[in-house]
Amino acid sequence: MQAHGLAIHNSEEATRSGTNAECHSIIDLTLTKGNVDLRWSIVYESQSTGSDHEILVWEVIEKN
Repeated sequence: MQAHGLAIHNSEEATRSGTNAECHSIIDLTLTKGNVDLRWSIVYESQSTGSDHEILVWEVIEKN
């Protein structure tokens, strides 16, 4: 990531969790490059997709 100038916008929140899983993981990464920033968040269970991946929501914010 550093070699390519990429910034990660994830928090420490797990983006994948199984119903009966004891371990959760962060396997979905949100990366940017250049003069942008993101407002990043996870939508929990209110918009269930039936998947074991959480819904990631982000808004691109241009840096000045």
